Amino acid sequence: MPAPTPPSADPADNAPATASAELLHIVLEHLVQGLAVIGPDFRLLACNHRFEEIFRLPAGTFRIGRDFRDILRTWAECTGQDEAMLTRALRELESPEPFEFEFAQRIHGDTRWCLLTHSPLPGGGCVRTFTDITERKRVSTELETNCRKLEQALAEVQELRAILPICMYCKKVRDDEHYWSQLDTYFARHAGTRFTHGICPECLSVHHPELAARTDPPPPAG
Repeated sequence: MPAPTPPSADPADNAPATASAELLHIVLEHLVQGLAVIGPDFRLLACNHRFEEIFRLPAGTFRIGRDFRDILRTWAECTGQDEAMLTRALRELESPEPFEFEFAQRIHGDTRWCLLTHSPLPGGGCVRTFTDITERKRVSTELETNCRKLEQALAEVQELRAILPICMYCKKVRDDEHYWSQLDTYFARHAGTRFTHGICPECLSVHHPELAARTDPPPPAG
């Protein structure tokens, strides 16, 4: 039986492996997501700078070879996660099924939102990516708020387009709660209409005849 061929001492023979490792490092460091590779024994096998940047935990937290469960405990302590959240995070490390999960956390006094993607590995362990979705959450919240305002405005418009019960004498309007309001008050509340008050010629002659007599009549139409 021939003896096994010893590894080549020629650096050129190891160049492809070195180039692949360098390329992998470049790819990891240019991901917009934070990435962590966790072994079947829960040890941190690899991570990128973005992963550390998102969580901003104390120096030395993301040490390669460290038990990822200890990293999660440090994360919970620094970001104010409660015991139930920590227990869930520890349990789901062993999940055999992929999943996504959004969660909020306090990073140096600032509330940030993160999207976790869990991808189990065939031989045990998992790959996890973390995406900062704070801006997306802010836009989504603003959109929901604006939608609610629009729905409220449409409802008020529909109410105004309906037949309004109005007093035949004082002209007050009755709302859905059976309260009677002045016409200007009702429209100001339901349509945001602002009123300025004047006096028409007919009312001027009835209530202030002395002023009506001194007022020049309007020019004839046409």
